[in-house]
Amino acid sequence: MRYIKSSLLLVSSIFLFGCSQKIEGEAFLKKGDTVIPLADIEVRVVSLEKFKSHIKSKQNDIDSELLKINSKIKSLEEINLKLDVSNKKVLEAWRKALIARIDSNSFGNPFLDGQAQKSVSDGEVTIAMNNKIIEDNKKEMELLKSGRNGKFFYLPNDNQEGAISARTQSNGKFEITLKSSKESVLLAKHNDKYWLIKLGKDDKIINLTDSNENGMNCEVCVLK
Repeated sequence: MRYIKSSLLLVSSIFLFGCSQKIEGEAFLKKGDTVIPLADIEVRVVSLEKFKSHIKSKQNDIDSELLKINSKIKSLEEINLKLDVSNKKVLEAWRKALIARIDSNSFGNPFLDGQAQKSVSDGEVTIAMNNKIIEDNKKEMELLKSGRNGKFFYLPNDNQEGAISARTQSNGKFEITLKSSKESVLLAKHNDKYWLIKLGKDDKIINLTDSNENGMNCEVCVLK
């Protein structure tokens, strides 16, 4: 009887161990020949079923999100238009004042000249910054329409039920042990980069790099 119990315990232990899945990897980006490890970022794993359910729930919000982004773009374009008109008025007034000073042999007011230049320069900087935001928002809209917007579909931190997580070390390495080897999704983000990677039952090593971040349409990317 004792032998049978011991055997059952051993079989149970082997079964439980066999069902677990250990995932190891590194998170890093490349800038030229330089490898930049991504330290202290959260890496989470959730079941594929849970993530599919999350994606389905977000589908209904796509139209309203597109309207919101489009409204932001229109607002920034209007601001840029006003700044452009303002800059042209300042430049025109400055040009006329400069011509008048030349005609009257006057040296003018250097302080006012400096103010005009600063006003135009500040306006141009703001326009350039707004154009960058507009460009980023348009890309975000395209990704939403194609169903590949990682920022929009990323599972929020308040939806952690059933998730297993770890943080990367200073060298970018991480390790997660899953309780079972069911199909699942690995999630991570760093600034404006997102990783949503499908894990197979036999996967053991997953690196998070530029090549498999969301939007790259990679083989293991969940959103394609």
